[in-house]
Amino acid sequence: MNKQIGPVKNLKGILIRGIGMESFFRVYNEDHTFTDYEIHHYDLDVTIHDEGAFIYEREDGTRYIDYCPETYGIDNEVLSVYDDERLVSNFDKQLGFK
Repeated sequence: MNKQIGPVKNLKGILIRGIGMESFFRVYNEDHTFTDYEIHHYDLDVTIHDEGAFIYEREDGTRYIDYCPETYGIDNEVLSVYDDERLVSNFDKQLGFK
């Protein structure tokens, strides 16, 4: 039987996508350790406070959230689905992979 810990209202953490594309919620402790929580809730209310997050729209009208253009080394450009390869390429260069 699962043990109930308590409500999570106002719990601050980070939504993370793992290597296998699974999502989980990470909460950091004062000693820099963390606890990861699987997400089983289907319609969890979320507010984004990350100033580095940005919304993009593909040519087909679908929208997605990613890092802001400056993170990828792109200034004042609107990215389309065709820019995805260039975007990753610029990000790799910034990290020293290319």
